[in-house]
Amino acid sequence: MAMVWFQDNYKLYNIFGSFIVKMGDLTVGLQYILLAYKIAVERKEPRLAIENNMLHVIWNAMPRWHFRMLNGKLRNDSYRKAIHKALDRGLKNVVDIGSGCGLLSLYTGIHPSRPSIMAFEVNPILSYKGVTLMKKYCEHISYTSCNILSHSVKETVEPEKDLLITEIFDVGFFGEGILKTLYHAFDILLDVDYTIIPASVTMYITGIECEALDKKFRLYNKLDLHYEEKLCLKRYVAEDRYDSEAFALEKYEILTETVSFLDMSLNCEDEVERLLENEWINHFDLRVIKPGSIHCFVVWFDLNLDEEIVISTNPFHTNYEPCWEQAIFYCQHPIKVEANEIIPLRVALRDEKLYYQLERPPMCIHDHCYEVSKSALQFLNDKEWTDFILQLCDDITDGAQNLCFVDFCEFPLAGLKAAEYGHTVFCFYKEPLNVAFILYMIRNANIKESLVTLLHYDYYPHAILNMKHLDYVVYEPISQDGSLKACPMDNGLFKHHSWQYFFTSIIVHFAFIDSPYLDYCNKVNPENVAPFNGIVEEMNEYSGSEHPDLENNFPHEIMSNEVEWKLTEEPFSIEILYGLRDGKINGILTWFTFVGKTGKNFAQKQVQTLLRMYLHSLKEK
Repeated sequence: MAMVWFQDNYKLYNIFGSFIVKMGDLTVGLQYILLAYKIAVERKEPRLAIENNMLHVIWNAMPRWHFRMLNGKLRNDSYRKAIHKALDRGLKNVVDIGSGCGLLSLYTGIHPSRPSIMAFEVNPILSYKGVTLMKKYCEHISYTSCNILSHSVKETVEPEKDLLITEIFDVGFFGEGILKTLYHAFDILLDVDYTIIPASVTMYITGIECEALDKKFRLYNKLDLHYEEKLCLKRYVAEDRYDSEAFALEKYEILTETVSFLDMSLNCEDEVERLLENEWINHFDLRVIKPGSIHCFVVWFDLNLDEEIVISTNPFHTNYEPCWEQAIFYCQHPIKVEANEIIPLRVALRDEKLYYQLERPPMCIHDHCYEVSKSALQFLNDKEWTDFILQLCDDITDGAQNLCFVDFCEFPLAGLKAAEYGHTVFCFYKEPLNVAFILYMIRNANIKESLVTLLHYDYYPHAILNMKHLDYVVYEPISQDGSLKACPMDNGLFKHHSWQYFFTSIIVHFAFIDSPYLDYCNKVNPENVAPFNGIVEEMNEYSGSEHPDLENNFPHEIMSNEVEWKLTEEPFSIEILYGLRDGKINGILTWFTFVGKTGKNFAQKQVQTLLRMYLHSLKEK
């Protein structure tokens, strides 16, 4: 009712849209947020809060991998050729499962045979775009788009289809449910002379040494934690069991032979059923070709679209598609190997998830093994940042007595250090997974348990309200995606205390850059989806103006001078950037410097993961 009476209230639309998103409907919620943004622009009102809200919804509704896949020209051309070869054989009733915005359906629809097409896509935004694009380019053919899970195909489609096309694969091939999808889809395919694209898959595994990837799984930073025992600290790995990484971009060594462990026909119903029974296991040996330490096993696959056309996730394959990454299975403990050593390995498939197991796992040489969250390990492995925090803590507590600290960090390193010096500390955690290791550190550093109060983040308002006094607050000013984080001290409860922050000021740095990689991840290139420029128009509506979670080794070239803005001293600033060389720019790189309470500076450019990108239209310089 409020929106009926206040139809131009952009703040109301933004709040309501955010509520709808929290309730789980990204599609409807985004429409209200976009409307709020449009009204704010028309009225020339401040809109940074709305834009930030809009971007986070866009990133969730349209993950950046959609753009990378659509920009995969080799993949697109290969699928088009395979589809047209099948249609040339007389196939004419097509089902496209996991159709996305409809690119493969469009390739099908422009074939002279005028086939009928039924598409399945669970993402309502993409499903709607698929219908829009088919009406634009192929309105002469029968096209139906079902906004439901592909597993529901049996209940939706009459058994008359003779061509099934799909690309519902993750880096481990099975992770998006391809087996169950095919199992249900066999009921709608003709008993004879049907074709599935892709026709088969061949999967490979190899062992590599790669410190850059291993740092994402285990603790490397030699922290001054005062423990004498041998400790193993690892990242908790969820159900997927593997990460998605382009490992060839890192410094690595391949230490074993590459072995094919699965060759599967997607056209064979019996083979699909066998793999779904959770009884498939393959035992094989990997021969070591170079001495070293195996940090992880890498899995890739060759996708045989038909008997001739092959595309691969193998970065060394002649038909490698760069939009694809590889599955990284981390070793629980590094495996030290010598040349010609044999590593017996077992790979199994359970509930459409790949698992590997060493037949002779290495003995654990550590006294204790703990698992922490991804964000906590990232925090602890950042040597420059942790050194800075610990040094600030040393300087602030030097000669002081009976201080009270609140620590909001992903891991309460500063808080535990302060407690070690005898100060009272309140640590507020978001991940219960980290508690066991925090308690271990308290015991091992001989910290008095009475000095440390460990509470979940949700309870911090009540704790702050009941504190007798508060001296210092520690929190990370940067979110995991690289943006400035909302400050918990904005809560009015903190006004009841006279407290100080670990950091006294923040300096923002800017520079123009050129990075084709940014466009690759955020904008569909017309050349890669030709002749369907409509895909460019539809998808690039969701490009957004920022790209989160960029690591500092992403491909880019600095094109201008660096400008500083003292954010805490000047709420508004106009700066001038000048070009260093001829070329083009497509983004502004931003990073931060934090000035500590004792005057020490920390430049965020040192940090491994905290970089923020602001994307703009391509401009000549």
